[in-house]
Amino acid sequence: MKAKLLVTLLFAAISVSTMGQDTKEYKTYVKNDRLVHYCNHNGITVAVDVTDNGLFEPHISIINDTGHEILFEPKKIKAYCYGIKNYPFDGGRNHLTPYFDKGMSLSDLEGKTTLVKDSLSIYSFEKYGRKKSNSIFWGNVLAAAIVGAADAIAEPNTPEGRYWTRAHQEEIVDEGEARRRFELARINEGYWRANTIFDMTEHNGFIGLKKRKTDHIVLEIPVDGEVFTFFVDNRKRY
Repeated sequence: MKAKLLVTLLFAAISVSTMGQDTKEYKTYVKNDRLVHYCNHNGITVAVDVTDNGLFEPHISIINDTGHEILFEPKKIKAYCYGIKNYPFDGGRNHLTPYFDKGMSLSDLEGKTTLVKDSLSIYSFEKYGRKKSNSIFWGNVLAAAIVGAADAIAEPNTPEGRYWTRAHQEEIVDEGEARRRFELARINEGYWRANTIFDMTEHNGFIGLKKRKTDHIVLEIPVDGEVFTFFVDNRKRY
């Protein structure tokens, strides 16, 4: 996986942006018509990929070529989005794409209006698992109830009709439980938790953000005493 990512980074089409006073060189490459953001600095490569699961479940990869081991603590990551000051939250406050589509950069926008940082909550591993589990469970209960009511109307009120209604409901419950187990296994395997990243190795995973009406996120990712700041959107480029 490390070799694959390193080759991709080496041959990727890149673009460079300046993140405030951050002098690191941030670059991008294209994956599935969208941009993956990455930065290599002092032997550390950090990549942020939202092409698969969207803005609110960013995938983060870290390659350690520093010559020493690194303790990475994802609980120290900060997430936020920019908002237009005094603009209502339900009225496109955090939507900057219309400005970008006009060819404006973030620095151009900052010169024309006042931007503020609106914090985004990051779920812990335990809370994200509970959130997903509860969401699937109650969605499954609702689906079974709706299907059961529809079947009760369609099927005759006979022992055979009631049998097929129950069988249909049980099938939906079983399918929902399978989805729940799969999702919990995915989170258990891939969610970022504190890890030591040894020299010449790569570690990767994802984090979950509480959803908000925004078309971009900013992640401040501290690694080995350096903070990597990524401005990320999920616009289709091609």
